[in-house]
Amino acid sequence: IRTKFNGVAGVNLLDYAIWEIAKIPNKDELDLIYIVFDRDPGNNSERQIRQIITRAKENNIVPIISNRSFELWFILHFNEFRREVSSNAEYISILSSKLWFPYVKTDGSLWDTLRSRLDTAVMNSHILEQKHLNDWICELELTEPYTNVYTLIKELIA
Repeated sequence: IRTKFNGVAGVNLLDYAIWEIAKIPNKDELDLIYIVFDRDPGNNSERQIRQIITRAKENNIVPIISNRSFELWFILHFNEFRREVSSNAEYISILSSKLWFPYVKTDGSLWDTLRSRLDTAVMNSHILEQKHLNDWICELELTEPYTNVYTLIKELIA
C-alpha cells in the first residue's frame, strides 16, 4: 500500500494519478489504484464527475467519491444518514455532535475513535446506496448524500 496526498481533487487529482502511474516501470505489479476526493459541488460539476469516472476507468483507476464531503463517511460510522446538507460546515457540525468533541480535519487520532465502528459505517453506506438504487438513481456519484469509501475500506481489510 502506498498513499500520496497532494492537495488536489477531481480532474487535477486524476491527471496527477495518471502522471504518477506513467512513471512506474513495472505497471504489472500494481494491484489496484484509487483516487479519493469530495464532490464539492462548487469545484466539480456533474460533467466533470462523469469525465473523471470515465477517464479513471479507462486508466484502471477506481474513483472513490464522497458527495458532498468525506465527513459523510465518518458520520456513517454512527448512524444512517440520508439527507442533503447545505454546506460542508453542516457535516462538520453533525460529526462533532456524534464524536462528543469538536471534529478537526487534521486530527490523526480520529481513527482510534472510529475503528470499532467500521462495520457500522460499511453497513450504513450499503443502506444509503441501496436507497438511491431503489429510487432508480443510476448515477450514484452525482447523488447527495453519497459515498463509496466503503469499497476501498473493504479492499484494504480483505
